[in-house]
Amino acid sequence: MQHLLDEILAKLEKDPYLPFQVFNPEGKDLVFKGKEIISVSETEIPELGADKIRIIYTDKGRFVILDGRCPKPIVINDKHSLSFGCLGYDRVAKAIYGLLGIESFEYV
Repeated sequence: MQHLLDEILAKLEKDPYLPFQVFNPEGKDLVFKGKEIISVSETEIPELGADKIRIIYTDKGRFVILDGRCPKPIVINDKHSLSFGCLGYDRVAKAIYGLLGIESFEYV
C-alpha cells in the first residue's frame, strides 16, 4: 500500500533536515526541521490553478501539508494517517495520492 511513499522517504534519508517556519493564521506558527517530499503546482495538476501544495516530512516523523486552498497548515502524525483521506477525495487529492503511491480505497 505505501510502497512508493516508503521509497520516497528512504531516498530522503540521506538529505539533511532544513529549518522551516510556517505561518498559521488560525493559531501558533509552526517551526520545525523537515524535508520536502513533494511540491505540486498547476503545472503538474491543472485543477490547482494558482495554488500550490507542499508536503514536508519532519524530523519528528510527522507530515506538514501546506495547501494553498486551505487557510492553515495540516499536521499529520504518521504515514498511515496520510493515506486515509487527509487531503480529501477530490481530483487534486487523488492526483497527489497517486504521486505518493497511495492507493485509493472504497469505504464500505
